[in-house]
Parts: sequence; C-alpha cells; structure tokens
Amino acid sequence: MLLINNQEVADLFDMKSCLEALETGYADLLKGDAVYRPRLDVWVPCERPDGYYRWGTMEGASREIGVFAIRMKSDIVHWPDGKTEEKYCTRPGTYCGLIMVFSVRNGEPLAILNDGLLQHMRVGGCAGLGAKYLARPDASVVGILGSGGMAGSYLEAFNEVRKIRKVKVYSPTRAHREAYAAEMSRKLGLSVEAVDSPEAVVRGSHIVLDHAVAGSGLLLQSTTDRRVFFVLPWKGTTLVGTTEVVQEGPPDLAHASAEEVEYLIQRFNRYFRTPIAQSDVQAAFAGVRPLVGRATNPSAIDRDSRVVRQGNVINVFGGKMTTFMALARKVALRADNYFGRSRDAKEAVFEAAALESAA
Repeated sequence: MLLINNQEVADLFDMKSCLEALETGYADLLKGDAVYRPRLDVWVPCERPDGYYRWGTMEGASREIGVFAIRMKSDIVHWPDGKTEEKYCTRPGTYCGLIMVFSVRNGEPLAILNDGLLQHMRVGGCAGLGAKYLARPDASVVGILGSGGMAGSYLEAFNEVRKIRKVKVYSPTRAHREAYAAEMSRKLGLSVEAVDSPEAVVRGSHIVLDHAVAGSGLLLQSTTDRRVFFVLPWKGTTLVGTTEVVQEGPPDLAHASAEEVEYLIQRFNRYFRTPIAQSDVQAAFAGVRPLVGRATNPSAIDRDSRVVRQGNVINVFGGKMTTFMALARKVALRADNYFGRSRDAKEAVFEAAALESAA
C-alpha cells in the first residue's frame, strides 16, 4: 500500500489529469458503472464548550478507473462569531483529511492519501467541466468572486478548458485579492486584476418638498451634467429626484447625503421662478439598485437587465421597476423546459396578469 502526502500529489497530479479522471467517472455514472454516497457527518460533543467534534465521510467507485475510494475528515468545529465556521485538527491551522483507495477488481488496498490538494482540485475540476460544456467556445475573460483556497483551482480548471486572456478577482479583503492576483499571474502566466467591487451598486436619492409647486409631473434635464431628473406632485407635496452615486458599504445603510440634497435643490432652482432652500425639504430618502457593468460614472452604465439560468435557479441582474412586466416575461420564457408549459400557455398567464395590473 502506498502512503502519498500532499507534496507528492502536487508532483504527480495536475489539473489536466484531474479533469480527465472526473470526466471518466461521470461517464461511468451516466452508464450505471459508477456509484457514490453523499457526505455524511457524525457530530460528537467535545472539550470545547463552543464547539463539536465532526467526523465526515464520502465515498464512490468507478468501474472504468477500477477503484473504490472513501474520503474521511476529522475536525474540531466552532463558530467564533456565531456565523463563520472554523475548524482544525489537533490545533488551529492544522487539518486531517485522508482518502483510502481500494481495487474493485481484487479488493486490494492500494493507497492512503492526504486530501488537502486533491479536494481543491476535485472541486475546481468539476467547475472546469461545467465551463467546458456550457461556456461559449470563445469565452476568454473570467470573473472570480472570492480569493480563498478553491479560487486557485477554479481558475486552473478554466484555463485548461478555454483560452483565457484576462481574469478579474474580487474579495472583501484587499490584501487577499491582490495576493491571489499576483500568485495566479505568476502560476498561469495570465493577466489577473484585483478589482475594488463585485458590482456597481448605485444609490438614487429623492427629496420631498413641503408644498406643491407643479400641477403636473415634469421630466427635466440638468443644464450642467445633462442628467434627467423629475418633479412630481405627490399627496399635496412635491417629489424631486433622483441622483446617481456609487453606494459604498452595505445597501441597507444607504441614505440621501447632504451633497445629494443640495444637488437636487440647485437643479430645481434653475427651472423654477420661486427658488427652494434646505428649509423647504420635508424629507429625503434613498434606494439602491445593482447595475450590470462597470464605469467611473454610474450614469454611463447600461440600465439593461440580464437573465441567467443556473440549473433550476434563474437569476435576474439589473433591470428597473418600470420594466418589471417585460423582465418577468423573460424569466418565465426561460423557464420553458423546467415547467413544461407551452409558450402560448405562458402568454395567456401574462395577458391575465396585465389585465389584473391595469384594473
């Protein structure tokens, strides 16, 4: 029986070989020549008052590869902030994961391996196979969210199945994303850029004036930056908006800044004979929305939406409240195969919804 450590795995095994082995195993599974059991965890109280001992296993076999393997993990698990899981074996910073391999031809025990590198390659390799069969043939730009241990394996796998020319990575900690970019640039010879945000989140603010100044709604254009803003009668008051600035920090902390309020007052006063001041502002509020794309000026970012299906989950990015019916139609049409309904049936649903909305 062989005893193989992480360094020997790195010397003997690469991502190309990993992808080939995974593809062989999945082909066997499709034919009924492979079997697997999902991960099973056993929890036991331990000496830490804030933690538990966890024994985890998963296993599988492939007829073509000719082996049965079981992966075993032995961890002390705790949650220091009540949310994030931390784990170790013996002491913080050390881990125990082993894989035992047996021959399915004669039952011989073949090897015991450390799983530290293999488990990262396996997860990244599965993503690589997804990209191989689902990504466009000319896909060449990769976006990575997160710079942890798996992120390197993901990029290695993508680089094996597509000709990658550019990579962008974001993670909340600047030092981590910059270290990842430097390491992967050296390792793969790619242009890897650490970016400052995962998306453009733009804040729009409004002010409410304590008196009505217009009998009808007005759509006006700023004479300085050519942005469009509106002046709307609203329950005996006047609503003026909106601004566009990048929201820094969590969206639920968004608020109309003093600068935004002053911006709206100045734009309003360029059009109306009776000027307003801060004392006329009864209230101010702000909302946020994600935009699809990046630009220095938020106003330059496309207001279009993207509808992306990932398995049985349909994701909607971007869009506006004023186009919600059209966006809902796109989502439903993308769900054709999942629901098994004809296009005509869905169109009938939309007609009924439109009538109900207009009622």
